[in-house]
Amino acid sequence: MQNYRPTEEILSLLEDFRCMVNDCVRIGLKENPTSMKSLSMKAYHQLSAYDVPTCYRLTAVSRAAGILRNYRKELKKRNRSATVPYVTRLSLTDCYGFRVIHRLLRLPIRKGEYVFIVLNDHTLRSIGGHTPREWSEHQPLERNRGNRPRRGDWSRPQRRQRHDRGLGRRYPAPRP
Repeated sequence: MQNYRPTEEILSLLEDFRCMVNDCVRIGLKENPTSMKSLSMKAYHQLSAYDVPTCYRLTAVSRAAGILRNYRKELKKRNRSATVPYVTRLSLTDCYGFRVIHRLLRLPIRKGEYVFIVLNDHTLRSIGGHTPREWSEHQPLERNRGNRPRRGDWSRPQRRQRHDRGLGRRYPAPRP
């Protein structure tokens, strides 16, 4: 377990991300988009009001799309008695900006500006060469107890290329 007390700058970034996800959820409830792309088209421009790197916008939209999808499933199950969703816990999800450089986790906070967090030995062994995608205030960089990382916690490894029976063309391997 990585013990870390976040700075005011990081707490501000976590709060902004939480607000961005909630704004996307509000827009999704109002506009009723059926796909992540349509939600992105309606919400992306409004997220520019936040002073955060643009890489966090898409992940906020993606997270809100998942929340809305689960909300709609719940509405069908419970016959319209589901509570309106919103995010309360501070967290940060990104597919692009997190980097581990030796013992340091690099988080983008503004364009060209980064915050570095020193990782302990246990955390470095836990991530084992993978790049983390999700960091939260309460349990940063924690893996599940199984052998494989949870789906949203680590970046997807590069696709392996394979030959197509000697034809000379290369095709990507099928996704698991």
